[in-house]
Amino acid sequence: MPALPSEEIVTNQAVILDCLKQIADNKTPLSLTLRDRKTEEPYRSSIQSFNIKKRQIVLKQLLPSDWRKKITPSCKLEIKSYMNMGNIRFYGLLSALDDSESSPYCKLTLPKKMFRMQLRDYYRVSLTKISSSATLVIDEESTLQGTCRDISMSGAMITLPSITNPIEIGQTLDECSISIDDILELNFSGKIRSLHKTEEDILAGIQFLDLSPAQLKPISAALKKIERQNINT
Repeated sequence: MPALPSEEIVTNQAVILDCLKQIADNKTPLSLTLRDRKTEEPYRSSIQSFNIKKRQIVLKQLLPSDWRKKITPSCKLEIKSYMNMGNIRFYGLLSALDDSESSPYCKLTLPKKMFRMQLRDYYRVSLTKISSSATLVIDEESTLQGTCRDISMSGAMITLPSITNPIEIGQTLDECSISIDDILELNFSGKIRSLHKTEEDILAGIQFLDLSPAQLKPISAALKKIERQNINT
């Protein structure tokens, strides 16, 4: 099945597993439809766990509960999930987890290929497990120091301590830098796209401005490395 014009095809198993783990962690629902009967109401479930050795996704109770009457282990299903970061879909085979008819769990084959449509301009990766630092030069007398919460090819979410004179949405900063462990050192100019104040800090969404191809290439490599590290830790 080809990808739709708005979709990208993902075959990197680490990236696929990371997407599925995000769905499981966020308890995001899954929609399951028989490939040859897409006009029927979809089944609903969510991910309970993974069995990587057997290449299986363990699902919680599938609803409606009459699925055993319509779905056999050879029926190909289209599975969809709608997340904050974007929509994903893939195909798989479904069967009962064990021989018990009363078991609330079933198993789904782990996909080798996934179709992904990003709601953002670029896919973001989390840096919560990786040390980072960020520096924003406001003017000659004011510099803000913080950490990087997540990053994409187009921007980053920066965590800053609560400050007396906060930056403003729409403000352009000529001198910014992000350092991510031993993975990425990036100097850039940026624009403040969002601000969210919590009790302890400020989250600033910053768009990268006018990055050169020489800057984009290491960001792309860093995103892939960070994704792998997030999965393995």
